[in-house]
Amino acid sequence: MLEKDVVVIGAGISGLATAKCLKDDGFDVVVLERSGDIGGLWNYREDDYGVMKFTHINVSKYNYAFSDYPFPEDVPDYPHHTDMCRYIHGYAQHFGLLDMMLYNVIVTSVEQIGEKWRITGHQKLSDSKDESQEVVYVSQFVAITTGHHAKPAWPKFRGFETFTGSIIHSVSYKDAIYNDLTEKRVLVVGIGNSAVDVAVNCVDVGRCKPVCVSTRSGAWIIPNYLFGFPTDLYASRLLFKVPWYIINFMMETLIRLNFGSPWKWGLNPKMKALQTQPTVSPTLIHHVQRGNIKIYPNITHIENNLVHFVNGCSREFDQIICCTGYSIDLPFLSQAIRDQVLDKGCNQMKHMDQSVIHHPLESLTQAAREINRSIVGRIRKILPGFCNWNHRSLPPKWEDVPGGPNVIKEFKKSMQAGFRKVPQELIVNTIRACGRLVRFIN
Repeated sequence: MLEKDVVVIGAGISGLATAKCLKDDGFDVVVLERSGDIGGLWNYREDDYGVMKFTHINVSKYNYAFSDYPFPEDVPDYPHHTDMCRYIHGYAQHFGLLDMMLYNVIVTSVEQIGEKWRITGHQKLSDSKDESQEVVYVSQFVAITTGHHAKPAWPKFRGFETFTGSIIHSVSYKDAIYNDLTEKRVLVVGIGNSAVDVAVNCVDVGRCKPVCVSTRSGAWIIPNYLFGFPTDLYASRLLFKVPWYIINFMMETLIRLNFGSPWKWGLNPKMKALQTQPTVSPTLIHHVQRGNIKIYPNITHIENNLVHFVNGCSREFDQIICCTGYSIDLPFLSQAIRDQVLDKGCNQMKHMDQSVIHHPLESLTQAAREINRSIVGRIRKILPGFCNWNHRSLPPKWEDVPGGPNVIKEFKKSMQAGFRKVPQELIVNTIRACGRLVRFIN
């Protein structure tokens, strides 16, 4: 049994930023990582979760960089996943984080022992799954930074189990060749960024024509460049001086100027362009215009290989790829603790100010979902700020600081104002959230 000040679970981007902030303030930290390398989902793995072979980030490098470690100049605006891995390794080496890592550890339980936490896991000793040793740490604090892109969320359609072809989730999709989809009849379920990437890859690489995309709520497809610059560079504090409906009108007008009306191409969005997480693609509309990709509404039911849609159409398919998101999975927590870090209303993470568990569970922290999901996209720039806030909220208790209760009350109120719950997302406006964090820490 080993003792540390803080145990961080997960060595992805969130875990590394958390470890860096804790190290800067002198905490003794260990990071437990289930795989054999840092980087989380940005590591390409053929037999496990992670990026697809062709994945590029859909947020520009200027807004995806750590605030204290910019991308190299020669990296393209939208880096490939191999560029991301090099960047993440560079970050860890630059700040001396690699010595904190303990690889191939699957955490099996996190339990409270008096005023401390006992973290138990099993470390794989070789390529054989049968050889492992128990690893036990005791710490005052725990940071869970395991992300939410590993456990697939599956849709439920009548007759789903009768489909005679193959059904996979996008977590298992690597590319059309690897998944043996060449010239097959493919249906992609979903219209998020992964769904769009998969559909385009099936056309470009797999020669699957047409590829059909089924969407329940439709989407506004946002170009990754506007006027020669990455689109997300136009999201600035200045925009928040303008009423929201005007900003949304401007964005929808720019989309129409680039791609035409989304209703013309069958996308039929049910929300305003800025009311949900953006779907970014420079090529989806191009393929829709040429008939390579066809957009269908939601599925009603499936009969063998025949899929029926709500508009009365039906079509036969060989392959269904479900790009329907992921479920939060914290199997090492007891149900009582899990209830405190998950929002039952939408089955997602509570946001950061609600997810630091105070007495009697004051030393368990949960990396919030807004780190990884953002309507604006300034994900990595806000991440060190959240991690800094997170570890500063541990000792001492804010309730014991003069004026602390009022500070917490005002902070929670302002953070709540920046959040909006929708069925599948917990969305935060990160530009505003960054400002609130700075004011709170100061």
